[in-house]
Amino acid sequence: MEEENYTLGWHLVAFLDVLGQREKFRQLRLPKTPEEYLTVQEVLRGTVGFVSSLREMFRKQFEVFEAGILGSRPQPEKTLRPDFLGFSDSFVASVALRDHDKHLTSIVRIFSTLSAASVVMLTSLASKHALRGGIDVGLATELSPGEIYGSALERAYLLECRLADYPRVLIGDELWNYLSVELVESEKLETPARQSMTALIQRLMGLTTVDTDGQRILDYLGAAFANISKPDDAKHLVQPAYQFVLDQQEHWLSKGNTQLSGRYAILRQYFESRLPLWGLRDRRPSMTKETLEHLNKVEKVIGEAKRLLSRHGYPDTLRTVILAGCLDQMIEHHDAMLLLMRNGKVGSAFALARSIVESMYRGLWLNFCATDAQIEQFERKDELPLTMAEMADAIDEKYRAEGFFADLKKRTWPALNSYTHSGMLQLGRRFTGQKVEPSYKDGEIAAVTTTVTTCILLLVSKFLAVQNHPEDSREVEALLGTYGPAARPNPQSGA
Repeated sequence: MEEENYTLGWHLVAFLDVLGQREKFRQLRLPKTPEEYLTVQEVLRGTVGFVSSLREMFRKQFEVFEAGILGSRPQPEKTLRPDFLGFSDSFVASVALRDHDKHLTSIVRIFSTLSAASVVMLTSLASKHALRGGIDVGLATELSPGEIYGSALERAYLLECRLADYPRVLIGDELWNYLSVELVESEKLETPARQSMTALIQRLMGLTTVDTDGQRILDYLGAAFANISKPDDAKHLVQPAYQFVLDQQEHWLSKGNTQLSGRYAILRQYFESRLPLWGLRDRRPSMTKETLEHLNKVEKVIGEAKRLLSRHGYPDTLRTVILAGCLDQMIEHHDAMLLLMRNGKVGSAFALARSIVESMYRGLWLNFCATDAQIEQFERKDELPLTMAEMADAIDEKYRAEGFFADLKKRTWPALNSYTHSGMLQLGRRFTGQKVEPSYKDGEIAAVTTTVTTCILLLVSKFLAVQNHPEDSREVEALLGTYGPAARPNPQSGA
């Protein structure tokens, strides 16, 4: 076998994958009747046909971009198009980052890649197909013309399959670092290409943004892309894509799949933050960016608490089993509250808050105050021998809380009851002016979610302490300062 020499170098790789195609294809069977044949053909058009059309769209976008760059100038010796390869329902575009023309050609090809990915992402959603991807820079070589092999492809693939979570295209750290360095270097150039190079990199970086979870993403609905779009793209691409997101969110919510519904709720937030750029209106009043970030924070905090809980095994005692069930129920209610809020059902979310707060009081009492006999009686009769006020006093005494829990009950219990039992606090927020339209304020949303998150963390911390895991208990307590008012910098403190 003849040995070949391969060149290892830096490459940008974009890996995009059409979601849900494999599941649809697995349902196919060889047709035995004309009706079955028609059904199979319909599925094939929606899978194989759609993937084929997306491949063609990628190639078309590369051609259009190149034509726009060159104009009437003669065709260069080497094309300005990225390398492109499709396999199954995935697409790979790559750019070799070689040192020629002061990187201008590489930057142009990267711009072409991100621009094409934006068009394909939006077109896919408008066609009722979810797409997910990752774009990053790494070392790689070419197995054959256009076929990339190495860590660059791996990095892009891992961004797509492990980190993206929902339909979006993640931008890797190495790509962002590369663009940042190139921007600095371009500003040092003393050639006529300096201004063009700098402007192009700045526009390229403008095709990205930071998502609510801190991940950098392809901003396919952002101003940079909206400014170069066609006049009818809002009507024929953005509007149907937004409708698809709404439909998917509602579909998975009706199926009881909170994970997928929640992911489309986050995608909906992204769309609704960008719709004004396209002259479109969303379907409901949006929460502020600060409130959305707060919801993401408390979700992350509870996720970390769950991780700490899952690190240990626990004794199979009646007390521990009841506490485990109590914690699991509280966390599920917390998940449901965030899901409802992101879907615009804030009133229903508020109605769940009392259950979480009450579960904290019950859990803290059962964890450290109740006798074994009282635990057994609770199991038999499903009743606790104390009122909420008596439990609060007992908890304060046993945990040496200096009246904290009694005071918390006095301050929050009337409002929690009103929200749960359709009291005036709840009913009064069903109107906006003279319209029957919810009017929950962002500050109220932040306050309620801060309270219920704190209740869960307090019980988790004390449960871990009683289970003799003091380090994890303290780690959970430290989470209390990472969200809500406790996380805000003190304006009186020094720099």
